[in-house]
Amino acid sequence: MSSADYITTIHFRRLHGYVRAGLITKGQLNSIEAHYIKRNEQLSRRNHRKLLRQEEERKSIIAALAQHGNHREDTALALSMSVRSLYRKISQYNIQ
Repeated sequence: MSSADYITTIHFRRLHGYVRAGLITKGQLNSIEAHYIKRNEQLSRRNHRKLLRQEEERKSIIAALAQHGNHREDTALALSMSVRSLYRKISQYNIQ
């Protein structure tokens, strides 16, 4: 996600300055603000769903490790992933 996806307070102040200078109309400003507010809400929901999926995956890995006595190869096989992927996810989710 690039920084262009976000309009900060400074950007909105600059846009308000453009309205005062007559470079854009208030209607255009309202349209721009509405677009970015909606976009930020969508990104926020998407990030929330991603975090939920990651937490579910983390719980699944922990449960599978416990079920297979922390044996990585058996756990990876049970989760239908490579041992390398399992090690990456263990590291990513900071599972001990």
